[in-house]
Parts: sequence; structure tokens; C-alpha cells
Amino acid sequence: MAISASGMMAATVQFNVAAANTVNALTPVSPAAGNGNQAATVQQSGMPGTALSMAPIDASDPAGQIVSMIEARASFMANLAAFKQADRMTKTLLDAIA
Repeated sequence: MAISASGMMAATVQFNVAAANTVNALTPVSPAAGNGNQAATVQQSGMPGTALSMAPIDASDPAGQIVSMIEARASFMANLAAFKQADRMTKTLLDAIA
């Protein structure tokens, strides 16, 4: 269940980053204030304790960000289904033992 929960958190971060990139792509850049629009990305790793890291990229592709949000939703739903199944299996096991 912990792996599924981690997957749901990673999907949430991926979705939020893609949404922020989409919104920031429409934000006007003020060179005088030094606030350039720099899109972010999420890189996932299988190593324990280092599941997520964010790295800047040069430009934001709106279509790519939409695809990223769709992927994040699908990933979240798959992890949620695995989480629910693990919960049902745990309940069945505890019922059998009791």
C-alpha cells in the first residue's frame, strides 16, 4: 500500500507541475524584474527516499503539458486501484485469521 500511496503522491506532483507550467506559459515576462518564465519538469526515480526531483527546462509546450496532466491522472487512478485492492486483500486476510 505504501508503494501505491507514493505513486499517487508522485502523480499529484506531476499534475501540479504541468498545471503550473501551463498557467505560467501565459504569464508576461518582465525582464526588468528578472522573472523569466522557466518551466519545470518532474523526474521520478526508483531509489527509496529520492522519488521526486524537479529540474528546470527551457520552454513550456502547452500540448506536452496537457499530455503530462493526462498521464498523471492515469497514473493516479492506477495507483488508487492498486491501493484499494491491497486494502481489500488485507481485510480478507485479517478476516480469515480472526
